[in-house]
Amino acid sequence: MKQLLVAICFLFFSGVNSAAESFNYGLYPGFGFYSVGSPNGDTELKLVIKPIDVFVAYNVGRDSRVWVELNAIDDDFSASTDEIGLAVKSTSLNIQYQWRYRATRSFKPWVGVGIVVSDAEYINRHIVDDSGFLATTYKDVSDNEIAFVISGTAEVKLDFGALIYGFSYQQTLGDGQSGLSFNFGFQF
Repeated sequence: MKQLLVAICFLFFSGVNSAAESFNYGLYPGFGFYSVGSPNGDTELKLVIKPIDVFVAYNVGRDSRVWVELNAIDDDFSASTDEIGLAVKSTSLNIQYQWRYRATRSFKPWVGVGIVVSDAEYINRHIVDDSGFLATTYKDVSDNEIAFVISGTAEVKLDFGALIYGFSYQQTLGDGQSGLSFNFGFQF
């Protein structure tokens, strides 16, 4: 699946038009509150750092664009008696269609909807007993996941680019990662 994500990104980025106004790209690291669902139970809701997050935004009209984002998560979730502990490694490709909402003359945020395709690996899955000792272990899982996403982003224009900030909420279809994230980055 990772090879497929890399191939899609290569094909997508290789078709970039050289006109400066047709696309923007940037770094978009952030943090989020995520949980992982599985048939054996769910994890805790946890603060997760997303240090690797890049995007390309293709302008397809005055007030619309296609947003493509690639990010990675590598974190551990603690176990309890009713919540599964695990380590997650995930690479996600987020594709959205975004509209600019002209709230005021100077504030024009983007609102988007789309899908997220993830290649995720969940290892060391377990729960503990009341004393904190290992009670049950579960088989490691590698899975491809699909989620719906909604987002909002805003920009502060600078002479050489823009500061960009926003949020997104992703809800997986079935088992997998769901959560709310906040990002702050730089757009070229």
